[in-house]
Amino acid sequence: MIPTPQRLGRYRVYTETDIELLLMIKEVKRLGITLAQLRSMLPQNWYPLNAQNVEQFLTEHRAHLRQQIHVLNDQIRQIDNCLSELGTWPDSPLKGR
Repeated sequence: MIPTPQRLGRYRVYTETDIELLLMIKEVKRLGITLAQLRSMLPQNWYPLNAQNVEQFLTEHRAHLRQQIHVLNDQIRQIDNCLSELGTWPDSPLKGR
């Protein structure tokens, strides 16, 4: 995700921008964002980082999470309906709940 850093002898030398990117990667991983998602959502010319690219990426990811929440809530409602219907079966252990 970052260009190959320069070397000073055996040591890699990272720029301030490289460090910002590494910190952002660490943070987005904490938010449950994979590197593949990060790569796919950032524009081709995203490097070096700028606030507009980060804001757009986070806004899109938030929308994606909200969509997932909506889908999960629908699935929970469907499961609740199934459980309610099971409660009407004569041999159901859920009867009377």
